[in-house]
Amino acid sequence: MRASFQSFLLLLAISLATCQSPTRGGDGRSTDTPDLSEVSKTDEIRLMLRTHCLDCHGDGADEGGFELERLDNDSSMVNDFDLWQTIRRRIHDMEMPPASSAAIEDLDRQMLLDWMDDSIRQAACDPSIVPPSSPLRRLTRSEYRNTIRDLLGIHIDASQALPSEGSGGEGFDNASEVLLISPLHAEKYLDAAKFALEYAARDDRARAGLLAGSDLGRQDGSDKSPSDSSRGNHVNTARETLSRFVSRAYRRPVGPKDVDPLVRLYRNARETGASFESACFYAMQAALISPHFLFRVERGVDGVTQGPLSDHELAVRLSYFLWESMPDEALREVADAGELKNPERLREQTVRMLQDGRLRDAALSFTSQWLGTAELGRTIFPDPELYPWIDEPVRAVMRDQPGYVFDEILRTDASLLELIDSKWTFLNTDLLKVYSLSGKDFEENIRQRLVRVTLPQGNVHGSLLAMSAVMAVASYPKRTSPVLRGAWVLDNLLGSPPPPPPADVPELDEAKIATGGMTLREQFEIHRSNPTCASCHDRLDPIGFALENLDMIGRWRTEDAGGVIDASATLPNGTAIDGIEGLKQYLMSNRDAFVEQLARKLLGFALGRGLEAADFCALDHIVERVRQSEYRSHELILAIVESEPFLKKR
Repeated sequence: MRASFQSFLLLLAISLATCQSPTRGGDGRSTDTPDLSEVSKTDEIRLMLRTHCLDCHGDGADEGGFELERLDNDSSMVNDFDLWQTIRRRIHDMEMPPASSAAIEDLDRQMLLDWMDDSIRQAACDPSIVPPSSPLRRLTRSEYRNTIRDLLGIHIDASQALPSEGSGGEGFDNASEVLLISPLHAEKYLDAAKFALEYAARDDRARAGLLAGSDLGRQDGSDKSPSDSSRGNHVNTARETLSRFVSRAYRRPVGPKDVDPLVRLYRNARETGASFESACFYAMQAALISPHFLFRVERGVDGVTQGPLSDHELAVRLSYFLWESMPDEALREVADAGELKNPERLREQTVRMLQDGRLRDAALSFTSQWLGTAELGRTIFPDPELYPWIDEPVRAVMRDQPGYVFDEILRTDASLLELIDSKWTFLNTDLLKVYSLSGKDFEENIRQRLVRVTLPQGNVHGSLLAMSAVMAVASYPKRTSPVLRGAWVLDNLLGSPPPPPPADVPELDEAKIATGGMTLREQFEIHRSNPTCASCHDRLDPIGFALENLDMIGRWRTEDAGGVIDASATLPNGTAIDGIEGLKQYLMSNRDAFVEQLARKLLGFALGRGLEAADFCALDHIVERVRQSEYRSHELILAIVESEPFLKKR
């Protein structure tokens, strides 16, 4: 570990050993703190820890479940990396120390933050840290659906009967720890392969594409007993057909070990009387239940499993990151030529793929899991008595709206900050009803299909914050929740989730809220008067109150329980925010925290695992590149694709 962190461990041990409550003067500052100009930076930091942290988090005290003693070891900066980042954010946002403790002067706070930034960066970039592994991963349901579509050239969902996945890693279903294989999976994959290939066999275009170059005129079985010469020709044709198919299915060059077993299956089928075409499709079924198809295998050249990815492995990582599907012909050609690892060609292919329609599949999958909107219609439902017309087709378009917006931002290389605030969005006739809008207010012709529209002056729905799916998953079925909404913003957009509430938190009086006897804000003011509740609610409630003009599905409103909504609030650091526009401004002023959170989630999605300490050195470079590009979306994707964790395997 670098010297700066070793120095911290030393000063932390000294601080803990000499822990005592400092004497406070009339201005709230410690009276035993000497002139900081006369001591070293290490002494300054030690004194700040003693003055501002140890009363609550030292010498056995563990407010909020956190005590400094757990950081007093050589591996802390790596093993507790997320905790260090949380501490840094809480100090930066002036949430710590709390108002009841001595305040940190602005210069002192900045010095502490600078020191923490340097130490965190040094720990993450320490070459002695072992890089995380790249685990073997099964295709997710959506990856399977898209891969079957592109491999067979059919437009059906072959994944419908497959078991659903949970979430892992950075919160996504493509993390290896949730992609288990069970006997049920084996049965369902075989059924799905049969279903998909039978459909392809009935589709003229799909069948012709799969059997290109073979003799399609012998589909009726008339070649059951060909001459020896004819039989050999047919086997050779089948081998060529299956070799071409399995190379695409396995997403890499193949050899006799891959193709010979399929040719044997073809021969067995022919011997039982199957036609050339039927026998080929029978062999293809075996390929579709092979681990080489169902799993993304990174074995490299000659079995090398550590170091840079091969060109074909890189092509697979890139295509499943951006398309959630297999590489297309153009990408395979570059990989076949051994040119994809060339930075110029890699950049060229990445930009091409960002402008392809298949990007939307990955955009929808990523945003629905990042924002939690995938739960709409699964575990979260707007109250059917209040919204009886919100059925599954309406919920589906609500879920899709954020993904369409993100897809558009990526495709057009727009600013990532348009996720926070923009003058456009995607709407259709169902969403017009959801938001209580009139199609007459838009220049565009809005129909059943989602289309990009320019929002009227004063409309707030161009932000993720105001989208109906987001508001629905951050509300209760019958009412809004400042707590849920505040936690949603802190967790999903700023990467600073609040701790879970204590078990003995008193409940709100739902009866008074339901009957209009008291506004939701009035209830929360009483709730926050409890010191036990105030520590967390001081962070959550102001953000939630700023969104109170939006009801459970994002409709604009001005009253609640018969009273006028007050959407103004003050954050713990003294920043005043007034309504959703004020919250947008606050997020804009914290754009780097937002971009870091987005980059972290997107990197975890690209890698298919949770990030570890070694990844944060790359994450730091990614965020800096995005900042230097004025937050262009293409630069975020390129920075991830060109990062060391993405280009290497272990």
